[in-house]
Amino acid sequence: MTRPTSATAPREPVLTGSMVAKAFDLGEAAGPMIEIPGSTAHRTWRLDTFGATYFVKHYDRPWDMPTWSDWIRYIQGSWEIERAAYEAGLPVAEPVLAKGAAWPWLDLDIGERLATVRVHKWVAGTMRTDPASVAVATQLGDLLGRVHRLLPELTEWRRAPAWPEDWRAAAQVGDRVPRPWDRTFNDALPRLEEASELCRVAAAEKVRLVRTHRDLHSHNVIERPDGSVVVVDWDAASTQRADWELVETALELAGYISGRPDRNVVDAVVSSYHQAGGTARRITATSFAGLLMCSQNWLRYNVRRVASRQPKAPATGGDGDAVEREAVRSLAAVQRATQGIDQWLPWFQ
Repeated sequence: MTRPTSATAPREPVLTGSMVAKAFDLGEAAGPMIEIPGSTAHRTWRLDTFGATYFVKHYDRPWDMPTWSDWIRYIQGSWEIERAAYEAGLPVAEPVLAKGAAWPWLDLDIGERLATVRVHKWVAGTMRTDPASVAVATQLGDLLGRVHRLLPELTEWRRAPAWPEDWRAAAQVGDRVPRPWDRTFNDALPRLEEASELCRVAAAEKVRLVRTHRDLHSHNVIERPDGSVVVVDWDAASTQRADWELVETALELAGYISGRPDRNVVDAVVSSYHQAGGTARRITATSFAGLLMCSQNWLRYNVRRVASRQPKAPATGGDGDAVEREAVRSLAAVQRATQGIDQWLPWFQ
């Protein structure tokens, strides 16, 4: 039970509560673990022992992936940020480390297979939905401001954007028979190219970075019965532009996907962020590039899934019609974000 070291170890299929409880010194499991539905990337469970309740996460990462070693280095960095936030007293779920362990992940040996697992103390409450309440938004703006000044800023960073010509090529795969989706996509090309151009300008800017959560959306926020919030899932924590995360967090919590974000929620996030000493001081149009890059990445993934199938053939990774519907939704998200910049920019100034 050590941290991952082999690039050739196989994937893990099964976990038991007794196995996890023993590995993390949690005491005796009170029964089988209860799987938590709705996870988009990894399997998660509730584990009850005779002393406490825990959240268990199994990382669904094949050991033979070429990027596995890079991922290991990445999550080591994310743990440093999570640990700093927890030790600073921020509302973070309590991480559980095995006795004597230097970091929170353990590989559990199950015969010829391995499971990479980590554990947190269970947080009783309700997962938030968008749009957030003003009270929740105020707490999260405060947390974001405190996180942004928690660790030293880093040097300048540049990120490759989605170039405008990528979008024209994305839907042109082989001799695919045209579909109704094609017109929807082609009609949106001017907006997509506008979004990509803004990202290209932002990528050329010289900035300093903060080390932060990077995924502060409602699905990673638990509201406890007393109204206080706890932020979970710091696995994506890394470096980011402070202004990008402030804009993206505020608009996500305000429900921008609907096309009608709640101005009061944005105001609450921004005001509490600055009161907490957040480092994002000047918000410009390029501050929206983080939101646009995130939505464009998801759109690109769905466009490729649509473009790679024949008209009535199922798409890789799901039902063909469902894939096309998700592509339409992700396209709308990019369009709304691009169209809304002129209206939303003054909200941050």
